[in-house]
Amino acid sequence: MGRYTDAITAFDKAAGIAEELQDTSTLAHIAASMGNTLTRIGHHQGACEQYTNAMELFEMLHQPVEIARMRIRIGIGMVMQGEFDEAITELERSREEFLRLGMPIVAAQVALEMVNAMLLARRYRWVEPLCRGMIATFISANLHREAQKALGYLNELASLRGGRLRTEDVSYVKDFLERLEDEPSLCFLAPATTQA
Repeated sequence: MGRYTDAITAFDKAAGIAEELQDTSTLAHIAASMGNTLTRIGHHQGACEQYTNAMELFEMLHQPVEIARMRIRIGIGMVMQGEFDEAITELERSREEFLRLGMPIVAAQVALEMVNAMLLARRYRWVEPLCRGMIATFISANLHREAQKALGYLNELASLRGGRLRTEDVSYVKDFLERLEDEPSLCFLAPATTQA
């Protein structure tokens, strides 16, 4: 934990200098980095405060991608604090923004974070409709065909299980989507151990 404390001290010093120089961009990135550090040491409330600060600075800079990224981090931080309704709202706003920006794979990843939040909150009845809606939304957004297959797999599991997915199911699809961004020629294969 000592190294993280050192990092926070360094970020505070750097933020002071950036503030003196009126360097809004650097301040925004420092706040985001401090949020990441606080997340790593489990201080989710402080992390959310830093991400919110960064988001407000990115709004001043008119950087919609960074704003949407901060919303993801805020949403995940809220999940970690058990604030599921607020988390789902933030994640939904981020998902819509990434769709508007023409970034459907990132939007799909955010939707999977929403599914995770619903599973952790035990809101199983919401999972199946969200998965079903993801398919229609992302087909119309021209999401990569293999990404559509991965989301279809998750939708099928949600239907079979009445929304009671396992977090491992969601992680499997999320990991595939992350790899697909770097390797667009990947093919989605459902895990051999999938059980209804």
